[in-house]
Amino acid sequence: MYRIGFLIVGVVFFTAGCATITEKNRMAGFEEISKAYERIMLGSKFETAHGFTDPKSVRKGIEFTAYKGIKIVEYQVKEGWVSDDKLVVNQIVEMKYYRIDRLVVRTIRYEQLWKYDDLKNTWLLQTGLPELK
Repeated sequence: MYRIGFLIVGVVFFTAGCATITEKNRMAGFEEISKAYERIMLGSKFETAHGFTDPKSVRKGIEFTAYKGIKIVEYQVKEGWVSDDKLVVNQIVEMKYYRIDRLVVRTIRYEQLWKYDDLKNTWLLQTGLPELK
């Protein structure tokens, strides 16, 4: 009887430990995706950045000519929140950019909503690309 109780306690702790490891791996994956997205945005590669978006949440026929001639010069995450289940991340990003033909630096705050997709085993941006005018 003692062995069965010990076994049950062991299984419970093992399961809880696996959940914690899974959450840590998921959040480490978010860090990687988030940094990759930042690098791509700083390179002003908007078509590539659109590949981070969830096709179910973001319109597919986006017009990339609106982003032509825009250069991102700064990208900083200002605030962020993670859901209790570690499946949703909401963050506020401040970006500085300019249009090559105007050379006036503008600053915007860009709210991002990221969700973890279990089927694709990756994080997908739900809010799409920022509107840069």
